[in-house]
Amino acid sequence: MSDLEYDILEELYFLTHFNVLKNKIKVSENVLFEEILSLKEKDWIKYYKEVDGIENPEIKFDEKNILNLYFLASKKGLFAHNSK
Repeated sequence: MSDLEYDILEELYFLTHFNVLKNKIKVSENVLFEEILSLKEKDWIKYYKEVDGIENPEIKFDEKNILNLYFLASKKGLFAHNSK
């Protein structure tokens, strides 16, 4: 796990909007997008359109939509984060 992945997962113990995450992590939007894609591929995060906690697998996960999503570390992601 990279330091950046660790830092992102640290912020995702609670549901967090992309913009809030971007402001806390202090990396460019493109870098954060790539890292979130990587975390999603590892099943370390879940994403939501609303704060209601209902997953939205039908949402296209791309640069346009990612700006409006909320993220949360998955159980697998929390385990990886705590194992470092």
